[in-house]
Amino acid sequence: MDRPLCVVAADDLEETGMHALGAALDLVRHEPDAHLHVVHVVTDQEIAVTDAGTRLSRIEHLLATIPDRLWSRVREAGARHPARPPVQVSCHVRLGVPSEQIVQVAVDYEADWIVVGTHGRRGIERVLLGSTAELVVRTAPAPVVVARPVHYEGLAKSERPEPPEPGVDLHRPPPPSRLPYFVTERISWTTPPQRDLAGPTGRRIV
Repeated sequence: MDRPLCVVAADDLEETGMHALGAALDLVRHEPDAHLHVVHVVTDQEIAVTDAGTRLSRIEHLLATIPDRLWSRVREAGARHPARPPVQVSCHVRLGVPSEQIVQVAVDYEADWIVVGTHGRRGIERVLLGSTAELVVRTAPAPVVVARPVHYEGLAKSERPEPPEPGVDLHRPPPPSRLPYFVTERISWTTPPQRDLAGPTGRRIV
């Protein structure tokens, strides 16, 4: 018997994390008994102080405040990407290198998917700052979804893109007799194709 879908989503508490949460909720939204693990990683840079007592106080403060921020963001993402049936959600806060800890959570819970966000940096900025998403893709033991906002501005389309079906000219509207002309196929390995016109402590979110 197949086990429920398990997804790990990384949230850096920035816009990239919201993209990851949204994509993760889209993955689990129709899966019964799915479990979403949201992980935030506190880096060494965030607690880089010379005094041991101050460092410990800083860690305690982050561990006390970050979970509530994560739950707030999960609820916000859940309102944008409602799931039916409800999704079991767990939030995790870990210390260390983000890419390593994200992968470790996936290993700990045997995740089916890992979802990370990306800034989409290029060139020297990417070299200097590195890419957590890229490192996760390289080392992950499961498929990785890299979430980013849809952005086609400034990108040229193909001069003659392939039509959705033979005989359709994308540069001219179809004749009335051809409307609607988009179709999808439900494919079964045993029957011929049929054409159709065309949320460490778990909580449940709607």
